[in-house]
Amino acid sequence: MDHRLIRQNARYILKGNLLSLWIPIIIVELIALPFNLLILHITDEGSNLELILTIISSLLLMPLTIGTYDYYLKIVRNDKSDIKVLFHYLNHFGTILLTIVISSLLIMAGSMLFIIPGIIISLMYSQYSYVIIDNPEFNAIKVLKQSRELMDGFKLDYLLFNLKFTGWILLTIFTFGIAGIYVIPYIIISQVKYYDNLVHLNKN
Repeated sequence: MDHRLIRQNARYILKGNLLSLWIPIIIVELIALPFNLLILHITDEGSNLELILTIISSLLLMPLTIGTYDYYLKIVRNDKSDIKVLFHYLNHFGTILLTIVISSLLIMAGSMLFIIPGIIISLMYSQYSYVIIDNPEFNAIKVLKQSRELMDGFKLDYLLFNLKFTGWILLTIFTFGIAGIYVIPYIIISQVKYYDNLVHLNKN
């Protein structure tokens, strides 16, 4: 996979679209805000209860997260992107939840054996969100199978691809999040573009 070209395409998409790319992220964050404030109010920082409630909150918001990926994927594919797509995957919550549970259990099982199998399994199922977008009729097993097939031969490549954003992430940390205004959509667009390339390679 041509990592340089993917990142170049992502930067091209960002030009003039930065505000529109932030709209779905801001909406999801605003919806998540009451949950986060409630968790902070009723739990002690670093407690097990805080961790459990944070995981539950993330799971409940996952359909909106996948809706955000769909919004980005449509932009990458030059399709019309409507903010309404953000809420489309609420109807697929069961499939999303089951997919996350199964993949998480497999990753944990692999990690218990040794850290490397856990990483491999994580990479294997890393595309499940996009698979759900392109195949909303799939059940959890089919979603994970499709992700596994797409990543066949690309797991190490995808790991190296993501590692190349380390500098950008460090820049965001060192600028107290300011650089994240550019970096967050840049990374998401790049990952979405990587998936779109995988789909085209799989078709060929």
